[in-house]
Amino acid sequence: MEDWVVFRTWVGDLTQMIADNTVGKTSLSDYSDGVAILMTETIMAITVFATIMGTILALLWIERKFFARIMDRRGATMALRSLWVGEGGEHVDWYDDLPFGTGKPIRWLNNFLNDKAGNASEYETVHRTKDRGYHGVWWLLPGMIQNVADGMKFMTKEWIVPAKADKFIFEVAPFIIITSTVMIFAFIPLSSNIYSANPELSLLFMMAIFGIAPFGVFFAGWSSNNKYTLLGGIRSAAQLTAYEIPLLVTVLSLAVLSGSLNIIET
Repeated sequence: MEDWVVFRTWVGDLTQMIADNTVGKTSLSDYSDGVAILMTETIMAITVFATIMGTILALLWIERKFFARIMDRRGATMALRSLWVGEGGEHVDWYDDLPFGTGKPIRWLNNFLNDKAGNASEYETVHRTKDRGYHGVWWLLPGMIQNVADGMKFMTKEWIVPAKADKFIFEVAPFIIITSTVMIFAFIPLSSNIYSANPELSLLFMMAIFGIAPFGVFFAGWSSNNKYTLLGGIRSAAQLTAYEIPLLVTVLSLAVLSGSLNIIET
C-alpha cells in the first residue's frame, strides 16, 4: 500500500529537527531521539483520531442534510442557514471580512450547501418557510452555535450514582467501554504512512482490546446493585461477544490470506 504523501516521514523529520534544536542542546541531549519519537507518535495519534472522528461527523451531516432533501424535512433542510442568512433572505457575508482569507472555507461551505443541500431560497422547502434564517436573539449567536451550548450542557450534567451501588466500578465501567473502542483507532492505518501504532501483531492487539468492551458493560450492570440492570448488562455483554465471533473469523481469514497479523501488511 504505497502512499504518495509520506506524512509520517515529514512529521518524523520535523519533530527530530525540533528535538535536536531544543532538547539536543541541553544536558538532556541523550533523550532528544526519544522526545522526537514521542512527539511523532502523539501527532500521528491525533491525526488518525481527528480524521476518523471528522469522517463520522461528515457522515452524520450527510444523513441530516441530503436525506432531509429526499424526505422534505423542513427543519433539517434549513439547518446552518443562520450562519449567513438573516430574516427575509438577507445574506450576511461576514466571512468575507475575516483576515488572511480565513473566510474562504466558510464561503465554500455556503455555496456548497446552497447548491447541493437545498439551502438556497429557490428551493420549495425553503420557500415554504418564508426564507427564514432563524437568527434568534443576537447575543445567542447563530443557531449552529447552540449545538456547542447543548454539548456543554450535556458535559456538565449532574453525575448520579445509585445509593447502594459500587461507586468505583460504577464510575469506571463507562471508561472501560469507551477506552476499549477508542484505543482501536491507534491501529487503523489511513495509508502506509499515516498510522498511530504499528506493532507486528496489530490485528491480534485490536481483537484483544475490542474484547474488553463486554466486561465494561457487565461491570456497569453489576455495579448498580439492581437485578434488572444486571440482567441487562449480561444481555448486552452476550450480544457484544456474539458480534465478535464472526468479526474475529473474518479478520483471521484476511490474516491467513496475507500471511501476517500486521494490519498494514494485511
